[in-house]
Amino acid sequence: CLWLGTQNSGLIRYDPRQEAIQRYPVAGTIQSMAFIVGPSGTSNLWLGCDNGLTIFHPITKSVITSNELTKQGIRISQIHSDPHKNLVWLGTNEGLLQFRSGATAIQTVLLPDSIVKLPVTIKSIVSSTPDTYWLGLSHTGVLQWNRKTNYFRLFTFPNESVSATLSWI
Repeated sequence: CLWLGTQNSGLIRYDPRQEAIQRYPVAGTIQSMAFIVGPSGTSNLWLGCDNGLTIFHPITKSVITSNELTKQGIRISQIHSDPHKNLVWLGTNEGLLQFRSGATAIQTVLLPDSIVKLPVTIKSIVSSTPDTYWLGLSHTGVLQWNRKTNYFRLFTFPNESVSATLSWI
């Protein structure tokens, strides 16, 4: 199935085999989404919305929204799942946040202000190895991060280019 996040029209699921469209009410503008498989094997759709983090349960069709990040001025621009480590990464206007399945707190990954001009928004998150992540920045370029060693390396863009998306091809 194809899932579409919309601006103020909720979540839309399209099933091409049956040519069926279903709408699910989700408040706000959906800016990013990712299927996250929990430890029990169930999949939930995590949505980064302009009004907070929303988790949609496809089986029960229920929605849970947390606006705690929004209250702190944090907007989610990218969601990336690492199912091998039970981690969910949130790219935000305040940098990179980590959520571990089963934990109650979200941790902040501090970006080195010696190589990254702050504030910065993480626009894209791509993993190339289990411990290496590439972070597309709202300005400057792409940041390579080794999670295990906490080593950062900046690849700058020419002419003040902006990272809209990253992908391994």
